[in-house]
Amino acid sequence: MEPLETFRLETEPSPQAQDRVRRRVRQALDRPKGHRAWWALGLGAAISMGIAGIALNQPLPDQPIPATVLDTSQAMQSISGGDVQLSWQGSGNLQGSDRKPEILWDKGDLSVEVTPERGIGLTVNTREALIEVIGTGFRVHRDALGTRIDVQHGRVRVQCEKGEERFLVADEQMTCLPISAAGMLARARFLQQNKQWDAILDTVEKGLKLAPPQGPVADELSVLQIEALDALGRSADVQAAAQAYLQGGTPARATDMRRFLVASFIGQSDCHSAMSHLDILMKESPIAEDYLNYAGCIAATDVKSARKNLEKSLQLSDNPEQRAAIQARLDQLRNGD
Repeated sequence: MEPLETFRLETEPSPQAQDRVRRRVRQALDRPKGHRAWWALGLGAAISMGIAGIALNQPLPDQPIPATVLDTSQAMQSISGGDVQLSWQGSGNLQGSDRKPEILWDKGDLSVEVTPERGIGLTVNTREALIEVIGTGFRVHRDALGTRIDVQHGRVRVQCEKGEERFLVADEQMTCLPISAAGMLARARFLQQNKQWDAILDTVEKGLKLAPPQGPVADELSVLQIEALDALGRSADVQAAAQAYLQGGTPARATDMRRFLVASFIGQSDCHSAMSHLDILMKESPIAEDYLNYAGCIAATDVKSARKNLEKSLQLSDNPEQRAAIQARLDQLRNGD
């Protein structure tokens, strides 16, 4: 059905209503003039106002919205006859129609105000979420953490891409997490800036379930997993995760995994377990830390070799605190301590 025809059917009174009005008007006109003039005029005015009121309260005909790129750093726009107000700082696209505007939001902040009871069914789509509203005010923020929805007033329906669905009301918020392993890796790195280790560990574990068993994303997620476990003091889990990685045969971050294991074993005074990995590291491209750890494990049995390794460690180290510690240990060995 054509939009104008739909509008006509929704706004015009029904035939039955028109018949009732005509009968009452005829009855009024059949009365003596002195008794009908004021009544007929009042009725006519009321009818006119009623019909006008019906028309004014009806939503505008649905018309396509010209596809628009929302890419300015900070902007505002009114659509749907003024029933929808948008403001944003980020990037996305606007499409759809007056009654059903659709925003495809890529990144940044988007604020939406929808006039209630005007039949506007607006949706906001991000990679992680679908937000549906009819009469509300809310904000959408998308970054490496995912998509966050904050409701100022009214009510919205949020459906995360991974299946979680909720209705949010004023002052409520929720976040839809990334849906890919790469997205989870980006989220974990973002959280790493503030050392949110519990959240990092949860994010990494979700990412590993999404990632192929081997590949660069899985490798980076595994390293972050062990860093989080180590920061949380879970030594046994660090060792189990690092050993599992090495047994999987992925060489890309094997050196890093061995260094995690060495540090964990030495922290437990277990040089015997550490030496099997140190021997491999010393044959590759040892760094200052490798020489330092190797020297520490052999000092009790081979002081001369321990001193040589400490000297190499001192040459490679560019960390003032580490250099001071290495020099102090060298002095101890030279003095026979």
